[in-house]
This record gives sequence, C-alpha cells and structure tokens, in this order.
Amino acid sequence: MVATLPWFFYIPTTGALGILYLKKESLMLHNSSCDIACSIDDTSSTRLSSYRVFFGVQDESAYAIYKWNEEINSRLMKLLGVVEVILRNKIHSSLSKEYSNRATGSASSNNWFNHVNLSAKTKEKLNKVLKKRGRLINPPPSPNIVISQMTFGFWPNLLAKLEKDLTNKPVPWDKLFPSIFPGLPRKPNTYWKKLKHREQIITRCMRASELRNRAAHLEPVWKFGILFEERLNIKPEEQKSEDIEAPKPATPKEAIARLKLEIDRALELLSYLSPTSYRDYMDSQSYKTLDWLVTEEAMKAFINHKEIEYLSITRYMKARKQKGKYANKKGCAILTQRKVPIGMVFLSMMVMPVAPTLAETVTDL
Repeated sequence: MVATLPWFFYIPTTGALGILYLKKESLMLHNSSCDIACSIDDTSSTRLSSYRVFFGVQDESAYAIYKWNEEINSRLMKLLGVVEVILRNKIHSSLSKEYSNRATGSASSNNWFNHVNLSAKTKEKLNKVLKKRGRLINPPPSPNIVISQMTFGFWPNLLAKLEKDLTNKPVPWDKLFPSIFPGLPRKPNTYWKKLKHREQIITRCMRASELRNRAAHLEPVWKFGILFEERLNIKPEEQKSEDIEAPKPATPKEAIARLKLEIDRALELLSYLSPTSYRDYMDSQSYKTLDWLVTEEAMKAFINHKEIEYLSITRYMKARKQKGKYANKKGCAILTQRKVPIGMVFLSMMVMPVAPTLAETVTDL
C-alpha cells in the first residue's frame, strides 16, 4: 500500500473546502488490475456474469463495474447504518417510555420487551441474548445490550406485528408512531392507529433493511425486480398489475434510475426518523460522493479509468478566474502541479470532498 497524506485547503473566493490526498504515483479513480485474469478469478467469473450480461461488456469492464458497485455499497452502508441505529434507538426509547411504569430500568431504557406480546420468532431472537443453555441469565443483560444485539430486520418486523401487551391491551401506535418518526407529516391524533396507515413506512424500513444486507455482502445493488407498492403482507403471487410502481429495469440507465429511487426513499425515511440527522447527512462528504457515484458518468469513469479529467492546481488556485469554470462541475478529477498528478478530488458544486475509503481504494487496487 502506498501511503497518502491528507491536505486540507480552502479557497475564500469560491468557498471551496476539501481534502487532497497526495501520492507520488499517478492517481486514477479505478486502477486497472495488475493481473486482470487473477482478479476475475479471485472475484469469480460466476459473480461477474450478471455484470457481463446486463451491461453487455467483457471481463475487464465487468470487473470495473463491479468495483463501481463496491464503492456504492460502501457509501450505502454509511447511510443505511445511520437509518438502522436511529430506528432501533427511537423504537427502544418510545416503548421504554410507554411501559416504564411496569418495566425494569429507566424511563428511557428498560426491558419493555418482557411486557409486550411478542411472536414466537421474535422471542426466540431475544432469548439468544437473554438466555444461556436454555436458562435466563442472572443478572440479565442490560436493555441497551439486548437491543443492540438485534438485527436491522428485527425492528420493522416488530413495527408490523406487535399488537398487544401482556395485559391484552393494544399497543398505542397512534401515540408511539409519531414519537418514532417525528419527521412525518402531521396527522389527526388517531391516524396512526390503523396499520394500513403505517404500512408504507414499515415497508420502507423493511426495504432499507434488505438493501443494507445486499450492500453488506457486496451484491449488485443496481439489480432489481418489479417495484410494487409499499404494502404489507402481500405475497408475490397476490400482486396485481395495478400494484406495480415500476417494471424490472432492463437497461443500465433504468437500473441506475431505480437505485437512485431506492436511495431517495431511504433518505426520506431518515428525514422521518430524524430531521436533524437527515440535514447533517445531506451536508456530508459521504452523501455527495454517493450522489455522484450513482450516475452513468461515474460508472463510465470506472470503466474508462484512464480518461479522468486533469485539473491544474495552479490554475485552480486562481479562484476568481476559475470560479465560473469549476463552480458547477461534478465528478472526479485529478489535480496536477506542473503537469504532475498529485491528488484526486470530487467536485460537487462549491465543495470538493474526497472520501478516505476512496483514497484507500486508489492506493490499494
């Protein structure tokens, strides 16, 4: 691995702030493999077959698109990880507050899960943390430890299936749902009492969980089937044509558009969970990089890795003259000094963020 050195720079006349990763060798967005046959073998030809078929490319380009997908997955994990943590914490704190008069612990964190009527499958998942060799652990793990051990998928399933507590009283979702999703549009007090009013948001959570699992296993996140309405408890064979929102993507352009739609829905979900975290994420380097990566331009940049634009840092630093030229540019570019490549930047409006993971990829590949 070639070491990189981060340099922070700010250009007052344009407001540009960024990180420049310096490296002696020439930098490219996706370096070609030193042994493409070995890289394809390591990745597996079978794993790359869907890339070859769908994008209509040969091995080397399929491998480049695979690396593009890999970079998207790494950014998706950041977004969906934020969604998962906030969803988990919001549900835990809301149910803790609701059952604090009978549960053990504080009003913000207690064992509410021992006081609601859970499905057998949900109890089984909890018992993996609460029990050892078939017996309850004594003293029991803290509620925070218990809930931290639950997977992303545990939480939307709880939202969908939890109906009553152990006294047979209905769980007051009309009160809890706005507490879990404070960014939702305001509705009448009893609106969220009905499952049919909650199912779109719950289904959105389920799809975010599925997308997170795909990203975690470096699956092709551009690959989708038919998009149906966000509704619960409908089996595939029961879906009707009027339930279809979008057909299965048939071209790279359609696949990228569908992926952008899925990301937009995850972003909207984040805005429902926490308007503050949503604003922070939208201002982040991670989002700006993801926003550029999910484009045909970015995919082609990975394939044509030797055709990335070069920008002279000397000319760039003449900010007043260059403002009109670079202010609205987006994408990846190599910075040069005296015609020698010295670093890489992402251009996005007035901000030029460079992801550390990208810098590592550039030097590691």
